Amino acid sequence: MTRLLFVDDEPEILAGLRTMLRPHHTEWQMEFVDSGAAAIAEFKKAPFDLLCTDMRMPQMDGAQLLAQVAEQWPQTIRIVLSGHAELTQTIRLVPIAHQYLSKPCDVKRLEGTIQQCLNMRALLGRANLRAMVGRVKKLPASPKAYQALC
Repeated sequence: MTRLLFVDDEPEILAGLRTMLRPHHTEWQMEFVDSGAAAIAEFKKAPFDLLCTDMRMPQMDGAQLLAQVAEQWPQTIRIVLSGHAELTQTIRLVPIAHQYLSKPCDVKRLEGTIQQCLNMRALLGRANLRAMVGRVKKLPASPKAYQALC
C-alpha cells in the first residue's frame, strides 16, 4: 500500500486533511504528525512514498524537513501545502520540493496532485531510479534547437 505522511503544526489542519482524504484509506496508508521531528521519527520507522508538509512550523520548518528527507530518502515525493507564499521561502523550495500547493486547498486539487505524483512515481519502477531522479536539484536548460522549434 502507498504510504503518505502529512505534517502540520496545527491540529485542526491535520484533522481536516484526515477527514478530506478518508475516502482513500483503502489505497493509501496515511499518517499525520505535528512536527518535523515527528516526521523524521516516522521516516526512520519506515520510509514513505509521499510527504506533504506545511512550511511554517516551530523548531524545524518545512524547508528544513524537505531538505533532510531529500537527502536521506530521495525517492520520496515531496509536496508543500502552505498558506505562506513569500518569495524567499519559495526560492528555498525549488531544489527540494516537487510540488507547491497553497492553503486553503480544494480537496480535488490535493487529491489530483497526489495522484499525479504517484502516477509519475509508478513510471519509475525501480527504487534506485526513483532515488536518482529524487536527487536532481535542477534541470538543465533546454537545447537551443528545441527552443527554436517551439
